[in-house]
Amino acid sequence: MAGLFDAEGSIYAGKQNINVRLGNTDPAFPELFSKYFGGLINIATKLKSGKPYYMWNCPMRRVIELATALRPHGHQLRQHFYLASAYVTLVGRNSSRRESIREKIRKLTKVEYSLKNLPRRNPFSKTMLAYLAGLMDGDGYIRPKPCRYFTLTSTCPDLLKWLQNHYNGVIRQTKMKKNKQSYEWRLRVKEAEKVLPYLISHLRAKKDMAHRYLKDSSTTTSLPESTFSQMI
Repeated sequence: MAGLFDAEGSIYAGKQNINVRLGNTDPAFPELFSKYFGGLINIATKLKSGKPYYMWNCPMRRVIELATALRPHGHQLRQHFYLASAYVTLVGRNSSRRESIREKIRKLTKVEYSLKNLPRRNPFSKTMLAYLAGLMDGDGYIRPKPCRYFTLTSTCPDLLKWLQNHYNGVIRQTKMKKNKQSYEWRLRVKEAEKVLPYLISHLRAKKDMAHRYLKDSSTTTSLPESTFSQMI
């Protein structure tokens, strides 16, 4: 769940309050968070593809519980969760302190913060695999034949470099995403074949694609390396 929230969740400050939510075109993910932490699910908007977009909003009274569950395992929103928890403890009192916390959350949202001090972990531990699966279910793509590839996009290059240090692969710049530079981490075919057998049990939305990927023959053509000439 921590990886999924890092990929699809958000914590931002409004004028009068903070909002903690998670959205996806697959209702199963918002429903998962609603099951454990309560809250309502709304159809926020429809995408250009015509698919509905489901949005889960965390009740204010459950924010600390959510933060306690996800902070030890998540990375991108760890500081956001710390501030959100502090904000909830001040609800109903100390309005100036609450506004100070909202302003800190706004600044975190606008700037690219560093994740260079992330700890080294066992890449095949259940915790690490569950985190990677959440990221892949949210912002990843697993494609079988004819051109097999395993990719994850993010606006946080430090997170992708951290994953690269654990699982290898290559990173390149891609198109802008929500006014931020986006990056893509890709595992080569042989690298993906080493990870996926351990990752499949943790995947939800991408589970079927992962099974198809592994069933494809080893003679399948992968994307040419020239596609990834702008590595970082």
